[in-house]
Amino acid sequence: MTAAARVEAPQRPVLEMRHISKTFGPVRALQDVSLTVNAGELHALMGENGAGKSTLMKV
Repeated sequence: MTAAARVEAPQRPVLEMRHISKTFGPVRALQDVSLTVNAGELHALMGENGAGKSTLMKV
């Protein structure tokens, strides 16, 4: 079987977040954020100060 013909089983995520929302009083910090990271993948969470990066990881 060639590499192109090989069918790989779907990976189970090592991290999965679905439809995350967070408010602080009237301030909406996160709205409907979803993220899936599979084994072997590398993702970066980037943004300006106050964009919600730390809030997302702490939820």
